[in-house]
Amino acid sequence: MHIYVGNFPENVTESDLRTVFEPFGSVHSVKIITDPISRRVLGFAFVEMPDNDEGLRAVAALHLTKIKGRTVMVARTKDRVERRIPIPQPVENHSDI
Repeated sequence: MHIYVGNFPENVTESDLRTVFEPFGSVHSVKIITDPISRRVLGFAFVEMPDNDEGLRAVAALHLTKIKGRTVMVARTKDRVERRIPIPQPVENHSDI
Protein backbone atom coordinates (compact mmCIF):
# COMPACT_ATOMS: atom_id res chain seq x y z
CA MET A 1 0.00 0.00 0.00
CA HIS A 2 1.26 3.46 -0.92
CA ILE A 3 0.64 6.18 1.67
CA TYR A 4 0.88 9.95 1.27
CA VAL A 5 2.26 11.94 4.21
CA GLY A 6 1.99 15.71 3.92
CA ASN A 7 2.60 18.95 5.78
CA PHE A 8 5.60 17.86 7.81
CA PRO A 9 8.51 20.22 8.63
CA GLU A 10 11.71 20.33 6.57
CA ASN A 11 13.78 18.73 9.33
CA VAL A 12 11.90 15.40 9.16
CA THR A 13 14.03 12.59 7.73
CA GLU A 14 13.15 9.30 6.04
CA SER A 15 14.35 7.60 9.22
CA ASP A 16 11.91 9.70 11.29
CA LEU A 17 8.99 8.68 9.08
CA ARG A 18 10.03 5.03 9.14
CA THR A 19 10.11 5.19 12.96
CA VAL A 20 6.59 6.68 13.04
CA PHE A 21 5.14 4.01 10.71
CA GLU A 22 6.95 0.86 11.90
CA PRO A 23 4.78 0.34 15.02
CA PHE A 24 1.93 -0.44 12.58
CA GLY A 25 3.86 -2.98 10.51
CA SER A 26 6.58 -3.51 7.97
CA VAL A 27 7.72 -0.46 6.00
CA HIS A 28 9.07 -1.29 2.55
CA SER A 29 10.21 2.22 1.58
CA VAL A 30 10.04 5.91 2.48
CA LYS A 31 10.60 8.64 -0.11
CA ILE A 32 10.67 12.30 0.93
CA ILE A 33 10.05 14.54 -2.07
CA THR A 34 12.52 17.35 -2.67
CA ASP A 35 12.74 20.23 -5.10
CA PRO A 36 14.98 19.07 -7.97
CA ILE A 37 16.83 22.39 -8.19
CA SER A 38 17.19 23.59 -4.59
CA ARG A 39 17.07 20.10 -3.01
CA ARG A 40 14.80 21.51 -0.31
CA VAL A 41 12.26 19.20 1.29
CA LEU A 42 8.80 20.01 -0.07
CA GLY A 43 6.97 18.80 3.03
CA PHE A 44 5.47 15.60 1.69
CA ALA A 45 6.52 11.99 1.24
CA PHE A 46 5.34 8.56 0.23
CA VAL A 47 5.57 5.52 2.49
CA GLU A 48 5.12 2.03 1.12
CA MET A 49 3.83 -0.73 3.39
CA PRO A 50 3.51 -4.21 1.84
CA ASP A 51 0.51 -5.28 3.97
CA ASN A 52 -2.73 -3.38 3.19
CA ASP A 53 -4.27 -3.99 6.63
CA GLU A 54 -1.17 -2.61 8.37
CA GLY A 55 -1.19 0.37 6.02
CA LEU A 56 -4.85 1.11 6.68
CA ARG A 57 -4.23 0.97 10.44
CA ALA A 58 -1.29 3.39 10.05
CA VAL A 59 -3.39 5.82 7.99
CA ALA A 60 -6.26 5.73 10.50
CA ALA A 61 -3.96 6.20 13.49
CA LEU A 62 -1.60 8.84 12.07
CA HIS A 63 -3.89 11.16 10.07
CA LEU A 64 -3.99 14.62 11.72
CA THR A 65 -1.38 13.74 14.35
CA LYS A 66 1.78 15.74 14.99
CA ILE A 67 5.27 14.93 13.73
CA LYS A 68 7.94 17.24 15.13
CA GLY A 69 5.31 19.75 16.19
CA ARG A 70 3.33 19.96 12.95
CA THR A 71 -0.03 18.35 12.18
CA VAL A 72 0.36 15.98 9.24
CA MET A 73 -2.08 14.60 6.70
CA VAL A 74 -1.83 10.88 6.06
CA ALA A 75 -3.85 9.21 3.30
CA ARG A 76 -3.89 6.10 1.16
CA THR A 77 -2.82 6.71 -2.45
CA LYS A 78 -3.44 4.82 -5.63
CA ASP A 79 -0.61 2.85 -7.15
CA ARG A 80 1.72 5.04 -9.16
CA VAL A 81 1.03 5.17 -12.88
CA GLU A 82 3.70 6.13 -15.39
CA ARG A 83 2.51 9.36 -16.97
CA ARG A 84 5.30 10.12 -19.36
CA ILE A 85 4.43 9.91 -23.01
CA PRO A 86 6.84 7.59 -24.81
CA ILE A 87 9.05 9.35 -27.33
CA PRO A 88 8.62 7.85 -30.77
CA GLN A 89 11.73 6.36 -32.31
CA PRO A 90 12.97 8.04 -35.47
CA VAL A 91 11.92 6.41 -38.71
CA GLU A 92 14.78 5.22 -40.89
CA ASN A 93 15.23 7.16 -44.09
CA HIS A 94 14.67 4.90 -47.10
CA SER A 95 15.12 7.52 -49.79
CA ASP A 96 17.21 5.17 -51.95
CA ILE A 97 14.22 2.92 -52.63
